Amino acid sequence: MPTVPQYGVQRSSIQGVLSWYEDQDETGFRIYAGRKENDAPYFVYNGKDKEEGYAALHKALSEMEPSDYSVYLLKVKNSNPKVKEAPAVTFQLHSPQPAYGMPAPGYQANNEMLSRLAAIESKLEEDIEYDEEEETEEPATPTSIIAGILQQPQVQSALINFISGMAGNLMKPPTVQAVAGIVEDNVQKSIETLFSKGVTPSDLAKLAAMDSQQINFLLTMLRK
Repeated sequence: MPTVPQYGVQRSSIQGVLSWYEDQDETGFRIYAGRKENDAPYFVYNGKDKEEGYAALHKALSEMEPSDYSVYLLKVKNSNPKVKEAPAVTFQLHSPQPAYGMPAPGYQANNEMLSRLAAIESKLEEDIEYDEEEETEEPATPTSIIAGILQQPQVQSALINFISGMAGNLMKPPTVQAVAGIVEDNVQKSIETLFSKGVTPSDLAKLAAMDSQQINFLLTMLRK
C-alpha cells in the first residue's frame, strides 16, 4: 500500500507537521506544492542531523504567508533501500476566512454559551452583593419603618397640618366654628401638650392613616 496520501489534508498546524516529522526515522525531506510529488519542490533538506532538519522545517513552515491557502506535501527522504515508498503527509496551514456576514461553524453556539455564562456571572455577583448588604444592615422593625417615614419633610408637614386641623376642631365649639381660626401659638401648644401626655409620632402616623369615617367617629367621641 502506498504511503503517499492521495486525498484530504492530514495536518493543519505547524506543530502538527513538526510532530509528524519528529516521529519519522529519516532526517532529509522535501516539501512539494500540491498533494503529490513533482519536479519543483518548494523546500529541500538533505542533511543528516535530525535537530537541524527539525529547525529547517520549522523555518520553512513559519515563512509561509497567512494568505497562502495551498495544500502541501511533506515527504521524507528514503535512505532504506528495502522501503519502496517513503512516508509523506499533506498539510494546509492556512485556510480562507468565512465570507463577510457569514459566521464560522459553531459561531452562534459559542456566542450563546458566552451569553449564558455572562448572565450566570452577573446573577452570582448580584446575590453576593445582596448577601453582604443583609449581613451589614439591621433588620427592619415597625418602629424603625415608621421612624424613617416620619423623617421625611413632606410627612412631617402633613402631620403638622393634620394635627393643627384636629386641634382646631377640638378646641372650637360647634357654635363658633365660623369665627376666625385659632391662633397659631395655641395650636403649637396643643401639639406640645399631646406629646407631653404620651402621644407619640407613631400614634399620629396611625391616626393620619385612618379614613374619614374613622376620624369622624373619633371626633364624635371626643366632642361628647
